[in-house]
Amino acid sequence: MPRQNSLRTFVTIVQLAARSTTERLLPLVFSLGCTIVTLFGLFSVYQSSIGTASVRGMNLATVLWSLAMYSVYWGVGTRYIFRDISDDVKDGSIEVRLVKPMHYLLWRVAHRLGKQIPMLGQQLVVNFSFLMVYVGAPEVHATPVWFLTTVGLFVLGIFISVMVFICVGLSAFWIENSMPVMWIVDKLVMIVGGAFVPIVLFPNALRLIAEWSPFGAMMAFSQAFTPDFLHHAPFLFVSQALWMMIMAGVVGLMWHLAMKRVAVNGG
Repeated sequence: MPRQNSLRTFVTIVQLAARSTTERLLPLVFSLGCTIVTLFGLFSVYQSSIGTASVRGMNLATVLWSLAMYSVYWGVGTRYIFRDISDDVKDGSIEVRLVKPMHYLLWRVAHRLGKQIPMLGQQLVVNFSFLMVYVGAPEVHATPVWFLTTVGLFVLGIFISVMVFICVGLSAFWIENSMPVMWIVDKLVMIVGGAFVPIVLFPNALRLIAEWSPFGAMMAFSQAFTPDFLHHAPFLFVSQALWMMIMAGVVGLMWHLAMKRVAVNGG
């Protein structure tokens, strides 16, 4: 059966998955509750610690807007690609899915991104509404260059995140339970990516390590509200380009080795 790895096929799968997700309200309601509780918690902590002060050029508003970007990243749902692939490996359904007209990994990514569209929209609305009410608009010069730079970093970060979690999912071919690997990677994204403390507030050495790590590269767009963002953006793009190439090679190698195991096992 010929492969149908076209953009039209990818978009069609995304649309179908998004349509099926809107029919299930419970996950969306649960996600909404988690987002609201998290935002209130972060607002309370930073309001009591920063108040009206400024730390490294960042006030309460810019700190919270930076932290809220993790919720946006979380809404995209790339971390769940691990679970989708791991479950397919465990129950053996990956051997059936390999004969689909679209490449298995592309199909899995499209299906997951489509399922996350309603949740991502909810995250955007809730986050931005909360922040506008409680701290107001961030103090940034929202020029076209700033907007395009932020979107570019976001898109490349999502590409890196997709490849990282594909690798975590494929690890199920070699280890019985890949959940511990997921926990480590996911927590590194939260800590190094600036889910609780903006990267710009890290000590200089730790900030450098974070930005050169794949976990910081995923979340580079969260620095859009920092004072030196546009000046620092080329450095962030270089880090992302490096990890794009590295992770593409790792995914290719792991997939090649995984398919050998499928062939040996009679798949």
